[in-house]
Amino acid sequence: MTTYKINYKNARKNFTLPIIFIVVGLIFIAIIGIIVINVKNKESNLNAQVNANNIEWLEESDDDGVNYNPVYYYEVEGVEYKCLSNISSNTKNTKGIVYFNTKNPSECLTDYDKNSSNMFLLFLLLPLIFIAIGGVILIKNIKKIKVMKQLANNGILVKGIPYELVHTNITVNGRSIQAMSINYQFPDGSIKTLKGLPLYKSRMHNYDSGLCDLLYDPSNYNNYYIDFEIELTGVGTPHVEYYKIDENTFK
Repeated sequence: MTTYKINYKNARKNFTLPIIFIVVGLIFIAIIGIIVINVKNKESNLNAQVNANNIEWLEESDDDGVNYNPVYYYEVEGVEYKCLSNISSNTKNTKGIVYFNTKNPSECLTDYDKNSSNMFLLFLLLPLIFIAIGGVILIKNIKKIKVMKQLANNGILVKGIPYELVHTNITVNGRSIQAMSINYQFPDGSIKTLKGLPLYKSRMHNYDSGLCDLLYDPSNYNNYYIDFEIELTGVGTPHVEYYKIDENTFK
């Protein structure tokens, strides 16, 4: 049983953003991986190459501009074939080479596809960065939850501390999410600026006094939790103190 009541709702909402980063990164890796694997598998069956006699450029327009999808016309033993690229790009960067299977010349791959698939491998860096950022944030939030659970058992509770609201880097539906910030002097004399969790749903109308509660670890002042009001559960041995405004004014 815990000694103090802690609201984990806001803390758990911080898991949404890193999970989105990780999922988006995995989706991009899957898409890029499928494209590259398909091209590489197709390429493994091709054992000859020839220069295209002609290249027809099909244009596709979208919000980002014009993309080009080439059709290569090539000849093998007097017979003309055409090879359609499966990849569109905003450039016409090609040498006009067609890779084909001598047993079945219609089985082909353009150098446009081959070069583009190699470029897609470089694009893997972007989703990997997304996953890395999401992973770092996720681990940080998991550690925060762990600290909160420890504080719920053996933290020191300080009630009635003046706070101010500061903006975070989080925006939801055009609304800037805020968090409580306090200056607090610990027993060793050190004064630290402590910042609470993002307040996704404001409960300010219930706490017009402008005061909040602090729960901290006496062995590590970097482990703390701030909320509008932290209550006792009625079990354990709580350590409760009351903030004295006249001894350390909030700035």
